[in-house]
Amino acid sequence: MLKISLAILSLGTIVTLCALAGCSDVKKSTEPDLPPANRERIVPVDSPDLPARGFFVGLLPTPRQGQSFSDAYQAASACADFTPVWGSPTPFYDLAKELSGEWGKTFVDQYTRGNGMFPLVHMSFIGFGLTLVVPPGMSGATLESPQWRQAYKEAAIDIVRVSKPLYFSIGNEVNRWYEKYGAREDDPNGFQHYVSLYSEIYDAVKQLSPQTKVFCTFAREIVSENREVSPDT
Repeated sequence: MLKISLAILSLGTIVTLCALAGCSDVKKSTEPDLPPANRERIVPVDSPDLPARGFFVGLLPTPRQGQSFSDAYQAASACADFTPVWGSPTPFYDLAKELSGEWGKTFVDQYTRGNGMFPLVHMSFIGFGLTLVVPPGMSGATLESPQWRQAYKEAAIDIVRVSKPLYFSIGNEVNRWYEKYGAREDDPNGFQHYVSLYSEIYDAVKQLSPQTKVFCTFAREIVSENREVSPDT
């Protein structure tokens, strides 16, 4: 039997960032408001029909011993509608390059879309030990740093251009970051800086690819355990 490493997911129940942190005061995109005729427009490759069950099922295929990735993805497609894509894994600043290269052609185009599934593309700013992923040569960056924010935003746009996803997550398990750092005004890594950046990227992606569904994901165990942020945050 195919070994599956990810539980069934329902895209219809994914919570948006606004439900976690509010969005009444988030910054809007600074992208120029070009006339419609002059705007670059991308149409997602995927256009799945909602199954009769009323939600999509997602699986992350993990080959059993002696099984190829090709066979694992083909077997998963018998019961799954989509599969998550993080790269191999790959930092956000290299993900567009990997998706447009041989890895993307194999795992996204051939194994996923070629088997009738669609990719749910993830990018993440969270690295090992709940630290910020920073491109080479950008030492000392924080969530508040303009240079880092621009790099993250540009990476998101590049990912949309090369993979043309219908579902695009611009933050993976972001409540883990909130649980550690909170949202103190004097903290350059406070979660409020991600909230404002999320709003900017959301607007920019929607301007480029209006049909792409932009969201972030949450760590299920934090939600299910109803864990509270410590008092000092």
